[in-house]
Amino acid sequence: MSTTALANAEAVVETAARDTQFVLLTIGAETYGVEIGLVHGIIMPQTITEVPKTPGYVRGVTNLRGNILPVIDMRSRFGLPRQIETEAKNTRFVVVEASSMTAALIVDAVTEVAWIASTNIEPPSQLVNSEATECIAGVGKLSINKSDRLIMILDIVKLLERDLAAERGTKR
Repeated sequence: MSTTALANAEAVVETAARDTQFVLLTIGAETYGVEIGLVHGIIMPQTITEVPKTPGYVRGVTNLRGNILPVIDMRSRFGLPRQIETEAKNTRFVVVEASSMTAALIVDAVTEVAWIASTNIEPPSQLVNSEATECIAGVGKLSINKSDRLIMILDIVKLLERDLAAERGTKR
């Protein structure tokens, strides 16, 4: 192998180690990213069975291939109104797993898969603090065709742990 080829191979390995692949999805007007290793599937909406006395954003449970999963409505979770039925044609369930917890997240749409370099991800600002931002791990900058898009990186572990704690506390 030539030194140029070796240098290129090392650059690819180094880049792969610094870049992370994210599934990009929309919730309301914003784009969010979920680390692809935490996503176990993207499916069409399934039948939801309501469970009494759960937080308003926990829509209930669904049966996915024999596994009963809690279903979290991300619009409600982030304080947004539910989608109008006619606008919901791209709605998907994103099945995520982190810290031995699995759930289906209802999102408005799944748009793409993208690589974001770790150098393009910054921690969320301490000035912008809300219940929704507590589940944001960072803000990624995705550059495409000389245009930058900001992607809110979801912290799935915090999201699921917080929702599990809420499920045990405040009930609807």
